[in-house]
This record gives sequence, structure tokens and C-alpha cells, in this order.
Amino acid sequence: MSKIYNLEQINREIENNPRKLILDTESRYRGQLYQIAYKIANDREMRMVLMAGPSCAGKTTSARLLKEILERMGRDVITISLDDFFIDRALTPLLPDGSKDYDSPRAINTELMKECFTELFTGRKTGFPIYDFVSGRSIKNHHILECKYNTIIIFEGLHVLNPLITKSLGTEKYYSIYVNAMSTFKYGKDRLNTLDLRLIRRIIRDVSRRNYSVRHTLNAWSDVCDAEKKYISKYKTNCDSIVDTTHEFELGILRAEMELLQQDKGVNFGNAKELKFLQYATELDKSLLPDTTLMWEFVDPYKEEEEK
Repeated sequence: MSKIYNLEQINREIENNPRKLILDTESRYRGQLYQIAYKIANDREMRMVLMAGPSCAGKTTSARLLKEILERMGRDVITISLDDFFIDRALTPLLPDGSKDYDSPRAINTELMKECFTELFTGRKTGFPIYDFVSGRSIKNHHILECKYNTIIIFEGLHVLNPLITKSLGTEKYYSIYVNAMSTFKYGKDRLNTLDLRLIRRIIRDVSRRNYSVRHTLNAWSDVCDAEKKYISKYKTNCDSIVDTTHEFELGILRAEMELLQQDKGVNFGNAKELKFLQYATELDKSLLPDTTLMWEFVDPYKEEEEK
């Protein structure tokens, strides 16, 4: 599944034919989802898909695209996020240093989850919560969901493969998918591993979307990685399928975004060693990206009106 991409070769492709590189990469990524969708759609008893993966792996886009593919195959699809079952922020468990442990499955309201899914699978209209990240509160019965005879539920989130979660789903039959950036990049003797690639994605996303400082993201990263080892990655071995979300062209996009953030917001990326590998990448104009690309999870969409 995992590959080692030669960044020097990718740079040449960006310079010579960037559109072809983008289309070929997007096609390979979507091809993984199409193969999975055929397996799921052909199992008429399959009612639930679990899609797990660590931070900045690309779960949200993968779930959305899988939903679209399954719908084209004639299945009714409901997408539900594990995040909507967070307990109120005031009740979040604490780490040994006293900070809140948002990355633990103990931060999930499994009782409410079991109640909602059990009722949903009976065919009754069921109220599902949404989590308000601004107030840090769970809003119960926010929206109504209903299972039809051919409905597939895609449940995505960090911990959906954790036994603490799977025992609260109201069903023991599900198709499990692990999503992550699995491939690495090389430039000469230098390497960029998958963990550092996801950190770059997260730094740029946090600066552009959440107004977090680079220092904030770097300081939190060790706790994120610890939680990944304890609660997430060990469950990938028994998955039905694995999706590699590494995009061959993405370092060109991420470098261009980093340059833009430095110019527009005056962001100081300091001595973040993980970002230094980006200096080898040839910048790629994000206006060339399709509307459905996974890259929009991490960078701000290109808007023509902003250029006027």
C-alpha cells in the first residue's frame, strides 16, 4: 500500500504538466474508494461502515467521496461524525498535567451513542446530536435521521474502531476502513515520513482555518501522537480495507500555502524542522485543484473573487 515518492521527479511533473499530475493522483486516490464501494454495495446486508484514522489523515473527505460513490450505486447513505458525540467540554477527562484530553475515547458519550444507534437501526426516526465547538456543549436531538431498507451509515472519526466505541453501535456487522497518509517522500538523502506530513497538514490547517499559532500546534502534537498510539493505530491491523490519502502533488500545494500564510498573515514558522522539507518542493497553484480534492481539508479554497 505505502510508496516512496521521488520529489525531484514530482517537481519535474509540476513544471511540465501539473494538470496531468493532479488528475492522475486524484484518480488513484478515488480508485481506492471505488474498490471499497463495490464491496460494500454488493453486500445487501451491510448497514454500517466505520472509517477511522489519526489526525489530519483525510477522513472527512474520504467519507464524503465514499458516500457519493455509494449513492451513484443506488444505496441510500447517511454520514455521521464521531465528533458529534463529544461530552461537554467541562466534563472532558484530564491528562496527567491537568490539561483536557480531547484525543481520548473517554471524551465520547458512548451511552448517548448506543441509545441513538440502537433506535436508528429499528427503523424509527431518531434524534442525533451535534457538538458546538464554540460553546463546548453537546446539542442533543439536533437533527432527525431515519434508516431506509437500503441505507448505509458511514460513521467516521478518530476512535470508531476502538472497542469502547464498536460495542456501542447497535450492530456487530460493519465494514471497517482505516484512513491515513501511508506514503513517504524522498529528496536525495532526505526523507519526509508520514507522521511529519500529517503535522505539516495540521500546522497549515490550524493557522489558516483555526487561527492557532504554529507553536500551539507543535506543543500539542506529542499528545496527539501519544493518543494515536494508544487508541487508534493499533486497530488498523484487523480492518477490511486501508486507504492511503498521500497525494503526490501535495507538497507543492502545502509549500505554496505556507508562503502565502507568511506573506498575508506574517506567520513565523520558526525552526519547525518538519516544514524545512517543503523547501525542496516546487510550488503548485491551488487554483488547479478540483472542487472535490482532499487538499481542501488543509488549505483554504482558491476563490477567483479574492484575486480581483
